[in-house]
Amino acid sequence: MAKIVYLLGAGASYGKRDEKTPIKDLRSKQDVLGGSNIIGKYANITEGLPLVTEIPGRLAFIIDKITNCPCSSKVRNQIFPLGSNGGTGFDTAKKMLVQDLTWLKTASESHATIDTFAKKLFLKGQLKNFNKVESLLSIYFIIEQAINKIDGRYDTFLASVLNTQLNIDDRITILTWNYDSQFEIAYKEYGEQKDSIGIRRKLGIADLKDQSYDTRNQIFKLNGTANFMSHIDLNRHKQLDEVLLTELLDEYIKGYNEDVSNSRISFAWDNGKYMSKNFDDALQTAIQDAETLVVIGYTFPFFNREVDRNIFAKMPNLKRIYIQDPNAEQIKSSLDSLYSTNHTKVTHINNNVFTITNPTQFYLPPEL
Repeated sequence: MAKIVYLLGAGASYGKRDEKTPIKDLRSKQDVLGGSNIIGKYANITEGLPLVTEIPGRLAFIIDKITNCPCSSKVRNQIFPLGSNGGTGFDTAKKMLVQDLTWLKTASESHATIDTFAKKLFLKGQLKNFNKVESLLSIYFIIEQAINKIDGRYDTFLASVLNTQLNIDDRITILTWNYDSQFEIAYKEYGEQKDSIGIRRKLGIADLKDQSYDTRNQIFKLNGTANFMSHIDLNRHKQLDEVLLTELLDEYIKGYNEDVSNSRISFAWDNGKYMSKNFDDALQTAIQDAETLVVIGYTFPFFNREVDRNIFAKMPNLKRIYIQDPNAEQIKSSLDSLYSTNHTKVTHINNNVFTITNPTQFYLPPEL
């Protein structure tokens, strides 16, 4: 199967910031629904998505946009089913969502990453709040991707690796820790498929909540996808308006009192719950012949180590690793904990680990 494996982290979706005004202030603004101040500074993103350090400020920004999203009286008169508790009106549902996003913002400010907070809830057995985090993250990232341009590097990368049938070169498999949909949004400009489900099939995208896998899978989302099981089509939305907000509120309320998350996010470290043998087998088939690994914007954090070791163990024939990141040399040292006894050809001691500090475009190795 694939000879070249890409492993992507958050830096692969970083995109661009407005260099003249990189930080904007969200002045003290009383939330008329939740009654709380949502003060924050947020990155002025022109392409792509926020890094973990930018998420608290961006959550404040998104809360502000939801609060002030203009909605018609017809939309505001909608009732969302709320399980055995009857239903809730549009304004009440919006108030509930704003309060929960404010809760997530506060938690993100007091933890190193949102993933850290989610894992803490999981380990403490607070599954209702854990499911709520998955749902809120899906809503947050859907809105971010509706209002921001995609990271332009995805478009350039697809232009480089798609063949004449508009499939990804079969020498390549992509593993990503990101739950964004940058590949799906970028591919809309290439293929005949315009809906996100058709695009996922065409690109061979697999995540942990899929029911089946096959040899066509070429993009594996290790943390799932920031979306819902019924799937909101991101290619239909270019702004946060009453249509998108209604879809999001419907998904939010549907999952509000459920014991099982309706989000497609599925943290890989929660593999006892989601990591099926079928997913693991499909991943094994896709990367077992890999000789080259390209790491982009990924720092190999400790709580992903078990999964990362499993990935490396599935690639016993690795010969070269390329690390693309502004801090590539620092990341290079993280690999020592991931090599197995099979990886005699690829330790940094024999100079087969290469660093690329220029992040302008996704690196295309000479092996392609």
